[in-house]
Amino acid sequence: NALNNLGVRLYYEGRWEEALDAYRAGGEALQRAGDVIGEGMAALNEGEIVSDQGHYERAEEAFRHMLRASRAAGYAIGAALATSNLARVAARARRFGESRTLYTEAIDGFAEIDARYYVADTRARLAECDVLEGRHAEAIELATATLADENAVGAVRILAERALGYALHQARRPDESRPHLEESLRLAREAASDYDSALTLRALAETSGDAAAAAEADATFERL
Repeated sequence: NALNNLGVRLYYEGRWEEALDAYRAGGEALQRAGDVIGEGMAALNEGEIVSDQGHYERAEEAFRHMLRASRAAGYAIGAALATSNLARVAARARRFGESRTLYTEAIDGFAEIDARYYVADTRARLAECDVLEGRHAEAIELATATLADENAVGAVRILAERALGYALHQARRPDESRPHLEESLRLAREAASDYDSALTLRALAETSGDAAAAAEADATFERL
């Protein structure tokens, strides 16, 4: 458990290879201890990193491992977390129909156990999927509703602000777009989340041609 928690800290510090080593070592120890769910959570954490790095097949394998373990153990939140992450991989791989189905399943799973933070998180991710697909009207509506949710805090708010900024730009409302991207960047830097900062810097570069933001984002992505 200590190794897994260390991996989380290393992830947010942007030390991803070290985080992967910690997750794997923690997962192996949990497996030896017979903690199937704990080992599955370590796999899920590892999957989030390799998904962010663009290794979608490896990520999907890790998330499906967690999904099988959670369903077998009746661990509802674990199953919903794995499903939400599978949906994000599908969206990143441009399998939008599959992604929407999985996101709906994950939202229902979180709502059933009253996991309100994760309902907000999954809705923000669905808004991100809308942006990737170019469905800016749906993204604006969903991201706006998510930001009005008192459970949308931390990483959820960073993502929802970024999705809303992108969607407003897609809707050809650039003057409204930039403040949301700037707020996303402020929150990401306040949280010391290198990856979220880089994603929002890239959004600023893509929507305004900000060369300095593009260079900073590229350097961070390369390091991660």
